[in-house]
Amino acid sequence: MDIAGKKLLVIGGAGLIGSHTVDQLIKEDVEEIRIFDNFTRGSEENLAEALKDSRVKIYPHGGELMHPELVRAALEGIDGVFHFAAMWLLHCWDYPRSAFDVNLGGLFNVLEAITLKPQLQRLVWSSSASVYGDAVEEPMTEDHPFNNTNFYGATKVAGEQFCRSFYHRHHGTSAAFDY
Repeated sequence: MDIAGKKLLVIGGAGLIGSHTVDQLIKEDVEEIRIFDNFTRGSEENLAEALKDSRVKIYPHGGELMHPELVRAALEGIDGVFHFAAMWLLHCWDYPRSAFDVNLGGLFNVLEAITLKPQLQRLVWSSSASVYGDAVEEPMTEDHPFNNTNFYGATKVAGEQFCRSFYHRHHGTSAAFDY
């Protein structure tokens, strides 16, 4: 996808990976970078420099993935989505139910909302090396078997399968699922 002149949504844009992605996107000729974040783990401090660019805006109605109508509204007019929001490893260990809700329910809300937005051209979702667990063979490649033993990695394995199933179900009906 050529991102020149495009409007992009960065879900989890105030977190570590999301804010660095925003920093890279402002170097490109994009029209708008919309940040969707509930600031549970991310911070406006991570976006301090990026927010000086008039193309970077924090979505004004919040960034809660568990509200499907809010996710759908945040996608209005958007051409591409970067989805980095997730509960992290230790939180998943301590609070598996909220990790399930955010990492999988939140991803489902994004995927479902994308199916309603045919103008959307691309989804980039972040998995994790945690899906592979301890190495069975080295070097590890993407063909390495899933060998995960923690809840965080399990949500990422499931997330990969959610993305794969949405691709197969919606391929050809939404450009975001064409690759």
